[in-house]
Amino acid sequence: MSKQFYKDALGWGFLLWLIGYVIGIVLFVFVPPSMLGWVIMPIGILITLWVLFKKVKSESFQHYSVRG
Repeated sequence: MSKQFYKDALGWGFLLWLIGYVIGIVLFVFVPPSMLGWVIMPIGILITLWVLFKKVKSESFQHYSVRG
């Protein structure tokens, strides 16, 4: 496993989790709790896809897979 893999997996993984967590806290005031997931999920998917296509670079397809 390369240093870049750990940076991408742990660094971006933690950052994406943190973004969702903060969005959930902010939206808790404005959105009913039963609807939070429906509001956060599309935002999370868009941010995650942006990170995958713009920020994570690798020559190997395995770098993008779950097994690494």
